[in-house]
Amino acid sequence: MRMIYKFLPFFTAALLFQLTLLAQPLSEPTYEMNLEFAHELKANHDYFNALDFFQECFRESRDQELLPYLAKLTYLLRDYERAERWYARYLARDEEKVFVEDRFYYARTLRKLGNEEEAAEMFREFLTLSDDEDLKRRAEVELLGMEVVRGMEQPEDLFVTALGEGINSGLTDLSPAVGPDDNLYYATFNRRSRITYTEDEQPHFLRIYSAPPDEDSWGQGERMRHRINRENYHTGNVAFSRDKRTMFFTRSQIQGDLLIESEIFMSTWDGSDWGAPQRLEGVNGDWIATHPAPGELFGNPVLFFASDMDGGRGGKDIYYATHRGGNTYGTPVNLGPVINTPGDEVTPFYLDGKLFFSSDGHAGMGGLDVFESSWDGTRWSEPSNMGPGINSPFDDMYIRLDEGERSGFVVSNRPYERKRSSRSPSCCDDIFRIQVEDVKVNYLATVLDENNQPLLGSSILVQEIRRGEVVNEIGATNEVGNTYNVPLQPERTYRIIIERDDYHSDSVSINTVGLAENTTFEREFFLLERDPVIEVIAINEAIRLGNIYYDFDDDRILPEAENDLNYLYDLMVEYGDMVIELSSHTDSRGNDAYNMDLSQRRANSAKRYLINKGIDPSRIKAVGYGETRILNHCHNNVECTEEEHRLNRRTEFTIIEGPRTIEIRKQRIQARDNAPQGSVPVKSAPSWHDFTSHLALNNSPLDQGGLQSIVFVSSMPMDTVPGNSAGADYEDEPKFAAITFDKQFHDFGLIKKEDRPEHTFEFTNTGEVDLIIDFATACECTELEWTRSAIAPGERGYIKAVFDPTKRSGEEEVTIDIIANTNPMVRSARFRVFIID
Repeated sequence: MRMIYKFLPFFTAALLFQLTLLAQPLSEPTYEMNLEFAHELKANHDYFNALDFFQECFRESRDQELLPYLAKLTYLLRDYERAERWYARYLARDEEKVFVEDRFYYARTLRKLGNEEEAAEMFREFLTLSDDEDLKRRAEVELLGMEVVRGMEQPEDLFVTALGEGINSGLTDLSPAVGPDDNLYYATFNRRSRITYTEDEQPHFLRIYSAPPDEDSWGQGERMRHRINRENYHTGNVAFSRDKRTMFFTRSQIQGDLLIESEIFMSTWDGSDWGAPQRLEGVNGDWIATHPAPGELFGNPVLFFASDMDGGRGGKDIYYATHRGGNTYGTPVNLGPVINTPGDEVTPFYLDGKLFFSSDGHAGMGGLDVFESSWDGTRWSEPSNMGPGINSPFDDMYIRLDEGERSGFVVSNRPYERKRSSRSPSCCDDIFRIQVEDVKVNYLATVLDENNQPLLGSSILVQEIRRGEVVNEIGATNEVGNTYNVPLQPERTYRIIIERDDYHSDSVSINTVGLAENTTFEREFFLLERDPVIEVIAINEAIRLGNIYYDFDDDRILPEAENDLNYLYDLMVEYGDMVIELSSHTDSRGNDAYNMDLSQRRANSAKRYLINKGIDPSRIKAVGYGETRILNHCHNNVECTEEEHRLNRRTEFTIIEGPRTIEIRKQRIQARDNAPQGSVPVKSAPSWHDFTSHLALNNSPLDQGGLQSIVFVSSMPMDTVPGNSAGADYEDEPKFAAITFDKQFHDFGLIKKEDRPEHTFEFTNTGEVDLIIDFATACECTELEWTRSAIAPGERGYIKAVFDPTKRSGEEEVTIDIIANTNPMVRSARFRVFIID
């Protein structure tokens, strides 16, 4: 992995390559044109757009030779879950061992997902097959890393917390540093969605932002002035001198995802503002200079930085240059083989004789890990891995520590609860706060049923509350035990919620403010079984199986779908004369014919699952409807999130013969939307959590990545906690707003091309909570306005539609989709027009 892009997102669309072509719609491009363009985009490091074109080609052709491209591109975009599936689809059939190099990247992917044994086996297989000495060395480092980190556990007193939405944007956020005004300086694209370019939109650039302190966090960041953020350059990699009077940063250019130019600048603080930037002399040259870090060597002030200059050991190396005064530095000196490897060494940070840096060339947990090395006056010590918490199986970099090394920052693309990501849980870098606490606080929760018996299979959700809002949360599921040991931070307020399917939840609020000694709280949670909700289903009524979804372009039954199919099996056994239509549906991506075929294959997969359990094939009619029954606004050419597309990839069943009605337990088929978001089953890949970063499940395996055992130090009855309110209410069922239209359909009648008819759809919130409309959408021919403020229950709102018939003719019917906190989340209104010349 070439670290030259590390300060930029792996998915940045090409800024210079084919911009005009990307902006123009292709008029019926042929398959060959799309495929050629896909290869061209990949060659120019525009991985995001290349992946889109390769996927389109694969949907059309099903050409198995495209699978390696799809796998490698999703790997480069750090979408490891999808990469694993693409690699598995063709490497399992590669009996002739044609794809040797692919095995290395597949092994790295498996390791990031927590499948260490499979990864080790794949690395060893790669070593026996490959002649590539560089990749073989990297594979050996990976295997060594597995041995080095085995048995390492995150310290009990270490907490790694993702900063809030005011800082982390959903795309790249990096290089955090606290300045002389106590503001947090960092680099960001400050966007929540994927960067794309149209003929009306300019390229987006990385900029330095500054956020003011706000209690124990930071407020909303604001972009620094153009003096620092120069137009048409990416600006980032902020670092400050020890006295914080000098700020170092970089200005860079990229092509695709390839960094082609980077230089280091400095600016001086005058007590109220930053002065004009000065380009550093000596450090910059005919090479990439990035990741500046001021420090000291041999009693002299120096600047550490990362570079790819000639004479290095490979990839990026860390250098230092001695300060000569002003903006002038001496000749750069390589830190040598103790620090630098044939891999990448980047993002250095110096503090009191220690050098901290990130590397993928030293043995670690996978990807880039943070290491530390001490200077004894003549040489550097052997780098040591900083261990779990600071590091993860993902990319961890930009370590920044305060005096005493008890607080600071790290940047990582690790998944975590409440993460905002544009494409996948691990696509994007976020900023995390590091805190080593002086007081250890643990919460021991035991889950029992109403008969005082251990209740397995529950889930826990721990929420940090600040000013009445949830700012961080962590979730886990314990399938093999009934106790949780949760580390908490002092000076916080939490809500702890215990849930289980078919049971009422239980919760408690806890306040750790004012604790002066190590404390463990204990509480038993009693969950009462719900009365089953019986629903009568009539013949010819379609029933959605709420948890049978599919991955993009795949017809495999996902593990979470098996419960629903098992319940459908139980129903067919109970109603032995029942014949059903088992229908499958796709999203709108891909051409219609292909989607129809894909949906039929998916329906066949579900039918095959039931047949394998003993159901007579004649009792199941498998039907694929393709994209003909889209549930939301995600029709052709409408940009939607992956979650919105996934809603349309579904399976339903309908009784077509046999009983006129049947009774079903509603809980068994409804979607698990109220499960803790991102909850982690015990037997899962590692989960690198939010504000605690670790959670222990008693009576469960201890090799679950971030899930680890913690020793209880002391005990205190929960009710004696200062400010605690035990037994706080928590709603068993989620509450929703509801949109009830006065009139849901409007007919404009006959209109002319020059007309601009408008209509206002008025409605009442008949739900239980305030209605918040996230957005409304229709065709490009319709301009929409709607009530932007929260609408209380019983209050009224509106959707105003203005229709532009310029490019339309004849009869048109337009659907307006309203996405809000309703159930279902999409409500619709419609209008009809007939356009005459």
